[in-house]
Amino acid sequence: MYPAGSSTATTSTNNGSGSVTNSYCPPAAATNQQIQVTPTSNSTVLLTRTLADNTVTTYNAGTVTGGTAYTFIFPVATQSAVYKLTGTTVNCNNAKVLNFSLTLAPTLTLGASATTVCQGGATVLTATGSTGSYTLTAPNTPTQTNTTGVFTVAPSVSTTYTVTAPTACGPATQQQLTVTVPELTVSPAAATIVLGSSVKLTATTNVNGAVYSWRDMGTSTILGIADAPILAPLLTTTYRVTSTVAGCALSKDVPVTVRLVQPLPVTLSRFEAAWSPGGPVLSWTTASEINNDYFAIERSLDGVMFKTIGRQAGAGTATVAHAYQFADAEGAALTAPALYYRLRQVDSDGKATYSPVRTVAVGRAGLALFPNPAAAHATLIGAAPSATVRVLDPLGRVVATTTTNAAGSAQLALPAGLPRGVYLVRAGQQATRLTVE
Repeated sequence: MYPAGSSTATTSTNNGSGSVTNSYCPPAAATNQQIQVTPTSNSTVLLTRTLADNTVTTYNAGTVTGGTAYTFIFPVATQSAVYKLTGTTVNCNNAKVLNFSLTLAPTLTLGASATTVCQGGATVLTATGSTGSYTLTAPNTPTQTNTTGVFTVAPSVSTTYTVTAPTACGPATQQQLTVTVPELTVSPAAATIVLGSSVKLTATTNVNGAVYSWRDMGTSTILGIADAPILAPLLTTTYRVTSTVAGCALSKDVPVTVRLVQPLPVTLSRFEAAWSPGGPVLSWTTASEINNDYFAIERSLDGVMFKTIGRQAGAGTATVAHAYQFADAEGAALTAPALYYRLRQVDSDGKATYSPVRTVAVGRAGLALFPNPAAAHATLIGAAPSATVRVLDPLGRVVATTTTNAAGSAQLALPAGLPRGVYLVRAGQQATRLTVE
């Protein structure tokens, strides 16, 4: 993390021990350190590094051919370190030892009273090695500056802190330290399944050594200990996983919704039928499709008996909207006062679902009612969109009201016990008669 500088030192030793001391400022971009050794004869070579915090690491070069250079490459040290290089000549047990040290000049250190804290807990960071001011920064954290180098932090998530201070290596020498906050995650975070199927819930933490305990909150049943249980609930419920990691108690709730049936293969967001000079035109839009093979367009003269008059290929599986249109040219020649249409959606395995029925008046100007006479229900077509519809008795009293849809049609629900007779149905400035039987 130092801003600039490097250093190289060379020494030779023969039949005994030697030592060398050197100081350096690690470059900011450095990702590794290198030490090169050249034995005069075939030798087995070991390098032991002891950091200032007493962390010891041994690097084994194996047998190095005499006269050949071997380079040890290891992570850059941001602490002073002592190295012990041991070379043993093949067929000779006389080990040669070279001790040397690399000292950060000057040494800027950053330590913590605890490098792992629970969410909401605090730790004290201590920086040393500068005679000026220390500045502590971290993502989503206010900047702190003081001359003591002591900072109290309380991260809510794992955070890497950077301390910046002037040293002989530069005016903005830096060191970093990461404080880990144990976190528990579950994948998926929520699930929806069909009754009879199962879901696998996988718990993980960012700290090793976690043990996970599961409970069904709907039944208060303890399910046991597992990293990734496979569960098959009969009812919608919530599972809770708990774990204690590095002294931190963690928990996470996962809702699982159980459906009795599979979702419909097609989500029909719009279906309309309207009269045009060339005959009825049907248009519809899907919001999503799952294995949709095709749509069969069906027509009826009475709203009861339907027959297929056309077919449109589906989009298969799609998560974006798709628009469809079908023109019924034969419908213009039919003599029925109204035509009824529906869609039969067929998926790739032959299963079918039906859309609502739509009604179109055949070449008729003005209002039309079907059926007429009627007993309890009637369909009004030919009105303006969003028009207020009123049903009036012979005395002019309103007995039913509704509003037309975007296609100018409406479903009239007649009151129970309505006397037989002729009623006036008015939509805006238009009117027609309805016979109630």
